[in-house]
Amino acid sequence: MKREDWPEIGTQLYFVCEHIYNTEERIANKEYVVCSGKLTGYNENSSWTAMRIVGTGPYGYEIVSYYKPQEIGAKVFYSAKEAAQRAKQLTDHDDKVWGAVSPPMRRPWAYLLEGSK
Repeated sequence: MKREDWPEIGTQLYFVCEHIYNTEERIANKEYVVCSGKLTGYNENSSWTAMRIVGTGPYGYEIVSYYKPQEIGAKVFYSAKEAAQRAKQLTDHDDKVWGAVSPPMRRPWAYLLEGSK
């Protein structure tokens, strides 16, 4: 990705976060949630560049996340629907791997995929 194609400061971006929660039946349940934040800047080094994204995390407080511009479309997205598709991939994989020993994961992002094929 060329530098001139990088998103502008202030762009809203979406990404997937892991959320650990407890229930009465079981502690340390895991789910994936779609989080979002605004691009506040770029941290640059001589060998790499990271986008600094600030937004609300899965626990309700402000977090700072870093992604490479080259990860747009793979780990960070321009729409919540794209991030939900990534969360679905991660959830399906975890359910396949751990399904025999743990209950199916919750899907709090499912409403973002409604109506899509």
